[in-house]
Amino acid sequence: MAQFASDSFTGTSGTELAAYSANWTKHTASGSEQAVISDANRLRPNSSGMSLYYHSGTPAGADYEVSADFYAQSADGGDGNCAVTGRTSTSANTLYLAQYVGLTIDAWRLFKIVSGTATQLGSSVAQSFTAGTSKAVKLRMVGTTIELYKEGSGSPSVSTTDSAITAAGKAGLRVLGNTTYGNSVGLHLDTFSADDVSSGVSGTLAATLAGAVLAAAGAQVLPGAFASTLADAVLAASGSTFSGVSGTLASTLADAVLAASGAQSVPGSFASTLAGATFSASGSSLSEISGTFAATLAGAVMSASGNHAEPASGTFATQLTGATFSAFGNGGAVAAAVTSGPLALHLGLRL
Repeated sequence: MAQFASDSFTGTSGTELAAYSANWTKHTASGSEQAVISDANRLRPNSSGMSLYYHSGTPAGADYEVSADFYAQSADGGDGNCAVTGRTSTSANTLYLAQYVGLTIDAWRLFKIVSGTATQLGSSVAQSFTAGTSKAVKLRMVGTTIELYKEGSGSPSVSTTDSAITAAGKAGLRVLGNTTYGNSVGLHLDTFSADDVSSGVSGTLAATLAGAVLAAAGAQVLPGAFASTLADAVLAASGSTFSGVSGTLASTLADAVLAASGAQSVPGSFASTLAGATFSASGSSLSEISGTFAATLAGAVMSASGNHAEPASGTFATQLTGATFSAFGNGGAVAAAVTSGPLALHLGLRL
């Protein structure tokens, strides 16, 4: 996930949030109330009312998370109230929020506010809050799924479906002090962040891949079925890796290059036209070309350089006229005898 907003509220005690950082804008839904930096570099209310702010960071879309730590200066936050907000409109009092409420309620709650009308989503989750401790909260919005997470849990404490607010808006926060507020009382907010949610790339690639390059560095596997045109494609791997290209290649692979450096193998069945293909390996490696070649391999070049054991195994029921088999370097015993074995072929070879 990509982070698009964050703040640790490190500043001069008593400084109003928008004055502390130009990244913050006080929402018009707030009155004269303010949020200020505390003497412990957290954010706290400075009056008995509600203060709502939004961050200037722009999310990639409407799917994102907003997180913070809530710190209890008083047991259960006293009569304080802190929240993180998402999809916050900059022109209307419209947003989603995940909050902890003191005020003898002492619970986590999820809300939507649309044009100033607040509606609770799901049920409250009661929890006590010991003075001098902090708890993490996260508001997650993906499509119509709106969730509240707490204390780093991987499962939501409140999860609901709601489609009232679909615009990305901004990430924000809200603090409220009621009758008591200050550096040593109430509920304070710290370690704010907002991160885009990536849904990943899934589905079937049933497209023309002519000229495509499928490359891997490191320990990689490219599995599955490629039922596409792969003419002139390059399947390459580098590093000390196993880069198996598995599945069925039921495609035209004329002029394809299957290359490997390091310890590599290219398994599977090639039921394709491979005329003119080049099979090569370099480095201290074992590059085995195995399986059944039921294709025209006239003119193919099979070569190796360096310290290798390069068996060409399987059944060659193919015309290999004019093929070249060569080895260079300290290759050890090269068993390239063509006078034995079931080679029912016409071999006009150069060894």
